[in-house]
Amino acid sequence: MGKQPFYALWKENTDEKTYFLFCPDKTHKNAVRRNKTKRILRELARKNEAFPFGIDVALVAGITFSNWNLEARDSAFQAIRKKIENEIARHSTHSTL
Repeated sequence: MGKQPFYALWKENTDEKTYFLFCPDKTHKNAVRRNKTKRILRELARKNEAFPFGIDVALVAGITFSNWNLEARDSAFQAIRKKIENEIARHSTHSTL
């Protein structure tokens, strides 16, 4: 079983801002494909500003991610955003107990 074509790694930071790192994985064999994927990821982050504050997010995308249509990329990004929000909410609930 291979890796997922799009996933995120994240951790909380001490700032009030959210920082992104855009990472094409090693399946990108040349700079043109890597840069295209980075442009797509930056645009998704810019378009969807409703991201939790105070976290560092690394968005990792495989070569097939840049071939997805706009709706599939957007829905995958939204799913990752919701997953991170849920994890933050769950973590903050546990830390107050």
